[in-house]
Amino acid sequence: MFRFSGRASRSEFRWVMLVWFIISLVLSIIAILAIVPTINHLQQLQEAASTSLDAYNEYRQASNELGPALAGRTLIFALIIGAFGIVQFVTMLGLWWRRLQDANFHGAFYLLSFAGPGVLVPLIMAILPSNPEGVRFDKPEDATRP
Repeated sequence: MFRFSGRASRSEFRWVMLVWFIISLVLSIIAILAIVPTINHLQQLQEAASTSLDAYNEYRQASNELGPALAGRTLIFALIIGAFGIVQFVTMLGLWWRRLQDANFHGAFYLLSFAGPGVLVPLIMAILPSNPEGVRFDKPEDATRP
């Protein structure tokens, strides 16, 4: 998972990308479902607060009660998603690196993706079929890999 040596086939590349996409999607949906209802409730109370003093007092009380809970939930999800992001970044970097090596390009070409329009270069390279000359990137014990 965190390997940078060797090669990654196109199918391995696609499957790992799909799994990470699904995990990211699920985490995002859970975060949205946990945070958005509280924000919507506070916005409704805030709109009602402009109509009467009683509604304003209810809004202030709800803000005092829900504010820290919302901040706590937001912080927890930010930490979870941040930790997940770091793991995902390192894993994806290793996967891209090995995929480019399988296509007989040096893995460092992936760094072009951080340079604006250069993002297309590694993507096109990763789509190319495996090249047998990519064996030069294998460790000696991996050299027998087909």
